[in-house]
Amino acid sequence: MTGKDRSHEAVVYVIPEKGLLIDEGMIFQPESVTLSPNQPRKVFLLVYVKMIEGGSTITITSDNESIHVSQEEITVNEADAIRHIVKYEIEVWGEGTGQDGVISAEHHANMALLGIRVRLKDETGDDKSRKGMFNEPEYSHEPKPLQRTAYSSEDGKVIIYVNFPSVQHYLGDKGQYRKSLPAQVFVADLVAERCFHEIAKRKVTVSGATLRPEAIPDRIQRDAFKLSREHGKKVHEVLVDKDLLIESRKIDE
Repeated sequence: MTGKDRSHEAVVYVIPEKGLLIDEGMIFQPESVTLSPNQPRKVFLLVYVKMIEGGSTITITSDNESIHVSQEEITVNEADAIRHIVKYEIEVWGEGTGQDGVISAEHHANMALLGIRVRLKDETGDDKSRKGMFNEPEYSHEPKPLQRTAYSSEDGKVIIYVNFPSVQHYLGDKGQYRKSLPAQVFVADLVAERCFHEIAKRKVTVSGATLRPEAIPDRIQRDAFKLSREHGKKVHEVLVDKDLLIESRKIDE
């Protein structure tokens, strides 16, 4: 092919979640990856410039100090857009094994999430050193808690109160059933609910939107539901034992 011929080539992006991209302003592609320890992998952040304009700064963070990203900030260059979409290449990697986490890309109220798992080949099992908002929560044995969960802004962890009646029903009075499949699914739902509420609250705070005080809780709840619909599966992939889930499906067949 000659140089003249090449000038007529078109660059085509295959975007399986284009609706989500247009709604949220950006998405990771893929939306979840499994990494070998200390082996960088390329992922892409797709940005819709009609929603996130040129010159905007996107911040990228990890909720686990053992999982890293090559860029902490991206400045959107609208001149690089093809059909209003800019595609940025990013490298992610993790230290050690058994680590799970979520990388977040944020610009004001816009957000994209990337689920990360760090595993040796065919590795399974739990690692107590996992950290981060979406990872294994802390458990409190406070005798008579008034709520099921809380969020610690100091270390970014969700706290689950084992002695709250509905929690105790699944986890046991001493948390002895925590590793059962029903308990894992229940915990994943609790963590997702609390995490997405905290993220939605932060989004509303930084968005600069002028809302009546009485309208703020409804806005936070609506945004939390939206985050749960779009990203809740990632939390379950992190917290629910995949092998246990597969085995339970075999029993039902």
